[in-house]
Amino acid sequence: YKGKYLASVSSRWDGSSRFGINNKWGYFPAVSAGWRISDEAFMKDIKWINSLKLRADLGVTGNQEFDSYRSLATYAGYGESYFNGQYYKGWGSNKNPNPDLKWEKQKQFNVGLDFSLLKNRLNISVDYFHILNEDLLMSKPLATSSGFASTIANVGRLKNEGVEISISSQIINNRDFQWNLQATLSHDKNTVDALYGNVDAIYNIYYNGIQRTGNLFVGESLNTVYSYKFHKICQQEDMDYVNGIDYGGKIVQPGDMIPVDVNDDKIINDEDRIVVGKLDPKIYGGFSTEFSWKDITLSGVFNYSVGAKRISNLYETMMNGTGSNIAHKDILDRWTPDHTNTDIPRAFYASGRYNYNDVDWGIQDASFLRLSTLSLSYNFPQKLVRKMSIDKLRVYFTGSNLFCLTNYKGFDPEGGDSYPTARMYVFGLNFSF
Repeated sequence: YKGKYLASVSSRWDGSSRFGINNKWGYFPAVSAGWRISDEAFMKDIKWINSLKLRADLGVTGNQEFDSYRSLATYAGYGESYFNGQYYKGWGSNKNPNPDLKWEKQKQFNVGLDFSLLKNRLNISVDYFHILNEDLLMSKPLATSSGFASTIANVGRLKNEGVEISISSQIINNRDFQWNLQATLSHDKNTVDALYGNVDAIYNIYYNGIQRTGNLFVGESLNTVYSYKFHKICQQEDMDYVNGIDYGGKIVQPGDMIPVDVNDDKIINDEDRIVVGKLDPKIYGGFSTEFSWKDITLSGVFNYSVGAKRISNLYETMMNGTGSNIAHKDILDRWTPDHTNTDIPRAFYASGRYNYNDVDWGIQDASFLRLSTLSLSYNFPQKLVRKMSIDKLRVYFTGSNLFCLTNYKGFDPEGGDSYPTARMYVFGLNFSF
């Protein structure tokens, strides 16, 4: 309306044969609105603001990403049996049907402010978002008496909210020299609001042991690290305390790790495991800058993350070394009877004690600042290239992953430890006729 009041409304029904017979259809409405504040009469005298727009949107989307036929009872063969001179193949149900399985829904609210200042040389966008995922499509454990270990179901509720800021600026814009800068900053927090029934935790169990990641706790992040908390390295004077604790058969001698007895019951068991960190960063984003002087251009792209935790299996493996394989240099600072002022346990060629992967000792700060790309280019003058019957000629050099500032002791705080992130150098030539 009048080019400054904007609104949009949409509604859709989607159907999918993947869902149960009772809930194949989902309803997904959306509404958005905007207000060009800078077009109002009261803004005419504010010359340094060129554009100012307030916007908001609210909508619902659906998710059907799970394996087909999970809402149906399916059957599988279970070998053959010999009876009365013949072989008979056995068949039985291998999936529990769920006729009430329905769409996972994401309800999202977003409000943002866009403004341009100083003759459009500075542009800023600020967004706040609140996302609620309901009826999550997840595997739900079942009682063994049902004949099935689990079933796909609509389980729980997940909340995610945060702020995103983006800035672009034309700092210098002269005839021969230009300098541009762009930056983004994001902060978000996700929380498991509910699971199912009265359940407040779902554990990721493998070989009868609770894993450090993959667990779900009501009130906590989706990406928690769950383990014993490291207390200290045992010293000789600690043995009276150690002898009063039941460590469930674990060895604790001078130079070994002592976990925290969280509930102070003198027994170290699963009740003493706690959430010791989150894999989510507190803030993350990137920035890029470009300098141009006549026909020479230099640009760089950086990305960063602050506050995330990460488990480095590589580092823990190297610290658990016994001298027969690769080890980390930190192991040189290990505890010995003559060197007790350290938090690195003694050398131990056996099993049965608390290792790095039992406590939060090895969980690391995965904050980093990375120079993702650096590029230098030169555009040859038109007078020169036309003599060569060429329209444009450009030579360039690009380096990728040139450095990463971090305290992380694995391969890469962003990519993990499966393989080191490659560093690349590219020389190139672009020309057109």
